[in-house]
Amino acid sequence: MKTVFATVIVFLLLFAPSLQAQELAYGFRVGLNLSSFSGPSEKNAAGDDVEEFRFGTGFHVGADLKFAFTDLIGIKTGLTFFQRGGEVRFDGDGFQYFLSDGGNRIRATGRRRAILTVTNSYLDVPLTAYYRLGEKLEFYAGGQVSFLVGSVGSGDLLFEGRSDLTNTAIDLESVLMDFNYFKDTPPKADDLANAPNATKFEADGQRISVPEALNAYYDFAEKDKSIYNILDVGLQAGVNVFINQGLYVGLGFNYGLLDATRDTYDVSRVNSDGLEYIARDDKDHNMVFTASLGFSF
Repeated sequence: MKTVFATVIVFLLLFAPSLQAQELAYGFRVGLNLSSFSGPSEKNAAGDDVEEFRFGTGFHVGADLKFAFTDLIGIKTGLTFFQRGGEVRFDGDGFQYFLSDGGNRIRATGRRRAILTVTNSYLDVPLTAYYRLGEKLEFYAGGQVSFLVGSVGSGDLLFEGRSDLTNTAIDLESVLMDFNYFKDTPPKADDLANAPNATKFEADGQRISVPEALNAYYDFAEKDKSIYNILDVGLQAGVNVFINQGLYVGLGFNYGLLDATRDTYDVSRVNSDGLEYIARDDKDHNMVFTASLGFSF
């Protein structure tokens, strides 16, 4: 699909100078996004959902380049800054890893509740075909290649359970999650032990210091690139309603075809293999509804 996009764009660049003035138009648009992840939720041993994907808000802003073949049909391309993501919730029986001040991983099982809002920022290169129905309506459909340029998350984690080895009670009322998936790295034991305002307790005969805010890789022993994949390829469709010759409002739908999450980090929070994660064999796709205000000239 990337080859098709590249071929069409090269063709347009080569032949754009020969187009008549009225066949080439420029524009810009801004708008709001309502986005979520589309994929299977994790279930507990009884088969009940303990994971839920909810919609979150974002925005998009972009520049358009339109090539009209006739008064009714043509194609559009351009460049768009586009936010995707959504809210990911986990509420149910599960486990949580903790890093001791001595650098050892501790596993505890119990009730885990996490609410995380993910905001992934992409640069999109869209390519769509459009059809004008009269002077007011314009329908479009096509796709886009998306490149991840920013990835953050925020929320809180609550955990109430017991450590595996000594059955020590662990009660974390609320811990912030402040994630930067590009910049964060797995924490070092010394950094956790000296972290200000850390929650400190003992479990399995070891001292544990939970920082005031967890980073994106607190649970992982090492980092293998980012949690979210850099590249996505998707489909989109929608309708634009023209208020006058240039100003329009639009509604659209955007769906990613590739897995948004890297397999390394798409792990179960219900079951583990001792101190090792169990990977989940599923795919999480980006799904976005958009509302835009644009101008073409």
